[in-house]
Amino acid sequence: MFCMNEINDNLLIHLHVPKTGGTTMRSLVRRQFDRSKIKEIYPHFGMADSINQIHDMTPEEKTAINCLQGHFVYGVHVYFQRPVQYIAMLRDPVEHIISTYYYIKGDPNHPYYQELTTNNITLDNFHEWRSQYFTELNNSQTRYMAGVASRELLPEDLEAAKKNVREQFALVGLTERFDESVFLLNKTLAWNIVTYRSQNVTAVRPKQKELPHDLIQRIRENNKLDVELYNFTVELFNQKIEELEAETKLELAKFIQNRKSFDFIYDFGKSMLSEQFIDWIVNVGSCRVYLFGAGEAGKLAHNVINEMNNRLGLNIEIQAFIDNDPQKWGQYLLGTQVKGVDSIDHSIADHIVIASMYADDIEKQLLEVKIPENKIIFSLIR
Repeated sequence: MFCMNEINDNLLIHLHVPKTGGTTMRSLVRRQFDRSKIKEIYPHFGMADSINQIHDMTPEEKTAINCLQGHFVYGVHVYFQRPVQYIAMLRDPVEHIISTYYYIKGDPNHPYYQELTTNNITLDNFHEWRSQYFTELNNSQTRYMAGVASRELLPEDLEAAKKNVREQFALVGLTERFDESVFLLNKTLAWNIVTYRSQNVTAVRPKQKELPHDLIQRIRENNKLDVELYNFTVELFNQKIEELEAETKLELAKFIQNRKSFDFIYDFGKSMLSEQFIDWIVNVGSCRVYLFGAGEAGKLAHNVINEMNNRLGLNIEIQAFIDNDPQKWGQYLLGTQVKGVDSIDHSIADHIVIASMYADDIEKQLLEVKIPENKIIFSLIR
């Protein structure tokens, strides 16, 4: 179904198994496509709803998108008359069950919260719970990968799931090895992700080592299909890593080291900076820029660029701040002069970084003065 490093127009299907790091992966997928080209299916109640939503898409909608992602089982490609590539993440089954239980328990707005509390479901008897909206939570990763939406799982479903992992997915990553998974996706799908932050992490939950040994064993026993599928997927994942060329393995080590070093960026930017902007800084490496916005967002972008220059040996030169407020013109902010739009000189700057909450208006303004769209970069989350 796929070829390593193949660049094509296939429909990318991100099969998002809940509580496997898929929300973080979803954010990475969104960075690769125009939002109008992505269809996301996240039903509140039951797998049937997700299938219905896909089935009800018009032929025009199905051909217009480049990516489908959400909570649905394997097999939705049959609704699309075009080549596809699947990706997914799997997680250690014990961690998966613990995280799922405490995620539901900790969110009163979760659609299953009321059922969980009304029926006095604990982690001890979680495996016995059968919601009105789905068959069971046990072995749910096998269910997703085998394409079993509602019926009880059968032993042969495990073999179907293994076959799909081996033959039908461009990559099945591992939550516990997320950096390596992202690196392999970069190589497989020709992406350029360099940093990310974990999202939708279950905040309050015990660590596995803090739970009784017999409880851990019961979770494993009740999820033995998932345990076997996960171990099988780990073997395939290890094989992919081992088969990398020596030079690529060095690149992987550098990727992991750099990714961890980018945590300081979020100390600077909190939740304001877009990850696309950080990726752009690293990938461009060396260029000359104007910063449009001589306010707090502009200062943030200025500080992050300088810090990344210093830490990563980049060479991004800030030529000036640009601002629409005449009272700021001629002043210096962080040692850099503030100028008006008329001062933009194409010969001394390669890009204009918009660092302002009024990004859409500024973009229109720049396009009106004939600034090429590919020279405009956004620093903030939009």
